[in-house]
Amino acid sequence: MSVKITELAARFVEEITSAMNRLEDPEEILDTLLSDCIEATEADSGSIMLLDSTGEYLEARAVRGLNIIGGKLRLRMGEGVTGWVAREGKSRLVSNASEESDYIRLKEDLQSELAVPMVARGELIGVLSVDALRAGAFTQEDADFLNIMANLAAQIFARLEDNRLLKVRDRFHRVMMEISRVVSHSLRLDEVFREIMTITEKAFRLHRSTLFLYNREEDALKIAASSGIDEREALSIKYAPGEGVTGGVFNSKKAIFIPSARNEPGFLNRMKTVPESGDMGYFCCPIFSGTEVVGVFSTFTHPQTGIDPDSVLEFLEILGSIISQAITIQRLVQ
Repeated sequence: MSVKITELAARFVEEITSAMNRLEDPEEILDTLLSDCIEATEADSGSIMLLDSTGEYLEARAVRGLNIIGGKLRLRMGEGVTGWVAREGKSRLVSNASEESDYIRLKEDLQSELAVPMVARGELIGVLSVDALRAGAFTQEDADFLNIMANLAAQIFARLEDNRLLKVRDRFHRVMMEISRVVSHSLRLDEVFREIMTITEKAFRLHRSTLFLYNREEDALKIAASSGIDEREALSIKYAPGEGVTGGVFNSKKAIFIPSARNEPGFLNRMKTVPESGDMGYFCCPIFSGTEVVGVFSTFTHPQTGIDPDSVLEFLEILGSIISQAITIQRLVQ
C-alpha cells in the first residue's frame, strides 16, 4: 500500500505543479486534478463540486463522463452521497449503489462511488467524487489516496483563486518539482521534512524550520522534525496548547505571519533564534489531518527580494499542507 500511495502522490504533485506553470485559470487546475484521480483509481467518471457563497449548496466545477441535464449539477448540503460527505466532512465508499437509499443516479449503469471532502485551512470547500460501472470498484487504498490529493489540491486551488501565487509561480513550480521527488523516495517523516525544508529554505530565504506534533499524553506540542536545530536542543523545546505564538496557532487553527518576531509580545524565542541585535519574520501554520489539528509548522524568514510577503505566506501555507499529507501517508504506512 505505501509504495502505491507514495508513487501516486509524487506523480500527482509533479503533474499538478506542471499544470500550474502552464495554466492561468484555477478551473483548469480542477480539470487536471479530476482527470488524474479518475485515471489513478481506474474510475469511469467523476466530478468536483465546490460550496457556493451561501455554504448551503454544492455546485459542479469539473465533470468527466457524466451526462448532466441542463449542463449544471447542484446539490443541497446533505443531499445524496456527495452532499452527505460535505455535511459530515468524511469520505464515503459505495460498493453497490442499489443498496444506498440516498444514492443519486446521474448515469443509469453506475454501480460504485467514492467521494472525499476537499479541505482548506481546516474548512470544507467541496467534494471530489469518482464513479465506476462495476460494483466494488474502489478500495480503502483508493480512498486514502483521494483524501491526500483532494486536500492538497484544495489548498492550492483556494490560493490560486486570488492570483497571489501567480506572482511567484516560476519559483514555486521549481521548488514543488524538487519536493515531488523527495516525497517519492522517502517514507520517514523526519527525512521528508528536512529535505523539503533544505530545498525551500534556499529558494525563499527561510531559517530553522520546525514541525511540532501534539502529544496527547503530555498535552504538549513537541518537535517531531526540524531543519537547522540540534537534536538535543529539540528535545527540550515544547509548548502547551495556547502558549506563545506556536501554541496559539494550534488552538486557533489559523496561520500567522509576524514581520518582526523581536517586537511580538507573544513570541517566546525558546529556540534562541532571534538575537537581541537582530530581527527576523516568523511564520507559523496549523498542520491538519482532515479537519483535526495535529501539529504546527513554523519557520523564520529573512527579508525577501522581489516577492511580497503575502505571496510568501500563500506559498508557506501550501507547504504546510504538503507536510500534512506527508504525516497522513506515514500514519497509513504505520
